[in-house]
Amino acid sequence: MCINTIFNIGKIKMQKLFETYAAVYKQGFMPIFVKDDWDTGMLLDACRKAGVKAIEYTLRRQDAHEVIPSLPASCPDMKILVGSVLDSERIIKQLHRNNPQLMTFGQLAGCGVHGFISMFEFSSETISKYSNTHLLVPCAYTPNEAFRMLRDGAHIIKIVEDLSLVRKARAAPSHGFCPFFFTGGMTQARIPEAIDAGAVCIASGFDLMLKGLPKDISSDQVGEIILGHIAAVNTARRKCYPELMAKIDAGAPDWIDFAPHYHFFTNINGV
Repeated sequence: MCINTIFNIGKIKMQKLFETYAAVYKQGFMPIFVKDDWDTGMLLDACRKAGVKAIEYTLRRQDAHEVIPSLPASCPDMKILVGSVLDSERIIKQLHRNNPQLMTFGQLAGCGVHGFISMFEFSSETISKYSNTHLLVPCAYTPNEAFRMLRDGAHIIKIVEDLSLVRKARAAPSHGFCPFFFTGGMTQARIPEAIDAGAVCIASGFDLMLKGLPKDISSDQVGEIILGHIAAVNTARRKCYPELMAKIDAGAPDWIDFAPHYHFFTNINGV
């Protein structure tokens, strides 16, 4: 294979990766399929009706190993990120007997998913292997962990519940280096506080979003709830990041250059 062909293949892969990053970032809020009693088909239908471009389907959900392989084909307009992943084939192998829904990075990549999210860190080796093809959203519990994984090639850093950590990692000495994806108790009312603290993306599980609602709720109604969360994120981001959001709202191809943090992409065509 000639050098030009290899270069072009690499450029196409990077463009596809950026499309996933852009889908998650522009949407701002991502619904999470967690372990709950809601019907998977109804929730997916709600996401389609809401025009959702990216979802997180977690390995906590007991049907994950049955549903995930078909999602890229059945939801071609959505980017499929898999959550609750574990960065250890050895641990997965031992846990698999009681958790048959668990899948390895390699198995998930083979299904055609677009990215991986975890409540744990990713090793430097895993980041190196997947950072040019899949969106990587590992979790950090200190600013130093966030910096290490972003430096190694992770794209967005997940923070769970601790807004003080977001504020600490966005403080002046950090130069605002990190794009944060915040989860944990994110009701629609709490979204502005998280964005003001420094998060740029928010996610919440359907268990929280639909808490207390009747089981016969329609996919149209769920779709409206999703849209309400997306609107809350983008309203808050327009207040905190007006220049960036003006570019996103206008469909400007250079929007990423106005992000208030480091990003992985250079010389990329805007999406």
